[in-house]
Amino acid sequence: PRAPFLQGTYTLNMPEFYGGGAEKALPHFEKAAALFEKEKDRGMLPHWGKEATNHYLQQVSDTKK
Repeated sequence: PRAPFLQGTYTLNMPEFYGGGAEKALPHFEKAAALFEKEKDRGMLPHWGKEATNHYLQQVSDTKK
């Protein structure tokens, strides 16, 4: 789930004339959120990104309104 999250942050912060922006980032954050919901707690393995994904997903959704 962290790869789509990172793709979303890169796309969100990329200028629109280079193919970035909130609208293009939304699918990446949606995919990351879905994958985070399926992920199980696996002890010492990485577990970062879920809260940030939800934050960016809300931010991107607000800009579409």
